[in-house]
Amino acid sequence: MKKLKTGNFDDLVIKDFKKHPELIKDFKKFIVKQYKQDKDLSIFKENLKIIMQSERGLTTKISKQTKIDRAGIYRILSSKIMPRFDTFEKLLGAVGYRINIQLA
Repeated sequence: MKKLKTGNFDDLVIKDFKKHPELIKDFKKFIVKQYKQDKDLSIFKENLKIIMQSERGLTTKISKQTKIDRAGIYRILSSKIMPRFDTFEKLLGAVGYRINIQLA
């Protein structure tokens, strides 16, 4: 019996987003909503990485715009390190997010 090659889940999601880029906007909204509920920054960063890998040329564009090299972007999104606030704000802005800080 031949074994099916399935790949990992992120690769399947990225492939689907490449076929249907209109779904990315909804995914961006979803990950913000999810972050507001669970406050898990590591999952939020992993999902940002999926968005960047799905949109052709986005990582290169963001690298030029933020002056963070591509390896640095992936290191920020993949690791448990927390970048400086201004660096993360630049990265989020380049993907289409704005940080809104309010007094509680």
